[in-house]
Amino acid sequence: MTLAVWNAPVADAAVSGLASAADRDRWALRHLRPEACAAALLKEEVDGALLPTTMALQGAEGFDVIPGVAVSSWKYPFARILLREGLRGSEAPTLACDQRAVLEQFAARVVLREHYSIDPELASYDAPTPGELLDGNESAVLLTSTDLSELPDPGRREDGGLVMDLGQEWFELAGYPMVWGLFVAREGDLSPEQTLALRDRLQASVEHRPAWAEQAQHPALAEFFREDLRLRYDDLAVASLTELKHYLFYESVLDDVPEFTFAPLPEEEEGRKERREEGAWGA
Repeated sequence: MTLAVWNAPVADAAVSGLASAADRDRWALRHLRPEACAAALLKEEVDGALLPTTMALQGAEGFDVIPGVAVSSWKYPFARILLREGLRGSEAPTLACDQRAVLEQFAARVVLREHYSIDPELASYDAPTPGELLDGNESAVLLTSTDLSELPDPGRREDGGLVMDLGQEWFELAGYPMVWGLFVAREGDLSPEQTLALRDRLQASVEHRPAWAEQAQHPALAEFFREDLRLRYDDLAVASLTELKHYLFYESVLDDVPEFTFAPLPEEEEGRKERREEGAWGA
C-alpha cells in the first residue's frame, strides 16, 4: 500500500509507526507538498493520503477517512502570524501569505477577526520564502515553513510587532486543538482488513514520541513533539472539526456541513469500538 504524506517533520512523525512495523515492506511512502497529496490520491497514484483538513472536507463525498487517527496539535510552530504594529492594528489591514497554505490562511483570518477584531484582506504570493514575506509591507504576515530557523520566535518584537503561534491561537479561540490533517482513501477502495492494518500501524506511531523529540533539529520542534502533537481521532478532534466546519460554512467556503464517511473495519473491531464508547459514557 502506498501513502502520500507531506514532506514535513509532522508527517514523518505521524507515519513513523509504518517504518517500524514488522510488515514495513508492505508500506510505501511518497513525500509531497500537502496540496499535491490530494492530486496523487485522485489520480490513483497512491492508495491513501494525508490531506490538509480543508481538502478532506471539500472532498468528503469522495473520500473515506481512516478511523482513529488524525494530526492535531495544541500549538503549531510551522505557522506563525506577525502583526507588524502589534495589536494596535492598521486602518487597512492586509495579510501576506503563501497561497498554497489554504488551511493556515483560513485559520489565521478567523483568529484575527474573532479574537482581535482584525479583518485583513489577503495578499497571496506564489511559493514565497518567509524572508520574502517579511520584506513586504503588509500589516500582517502569515509565515509557514517546515524549517523553523526561518521563522521568528513567538512574542513581542523590539520594533513593536507581535508574533503568534497559529495553533495556540486557534486553541485559545475554539477551545480545542486544531486538526491539521486526516488520513483518507478513495471512497470504497479499502477492505476492512486493509483499514485495520493501516489504522493500527498509524496509531503505533505515538510510541515513537521520545525518538521524535530526540531527533528534532530545533528546540521548538522537540517541544512540539513532546508536548503538543496529537495523533488520535478522538472526542477532542471531533469537537475541533465541528468548530472548523461551522466556520467554513459561515465563510461560504463550504456549501454545507459535510459528514465524513469512514473506511470500514472488520465487524469484530466495530463491536469492540462500540463497547468502548458505551463504557466511556457509563452505560
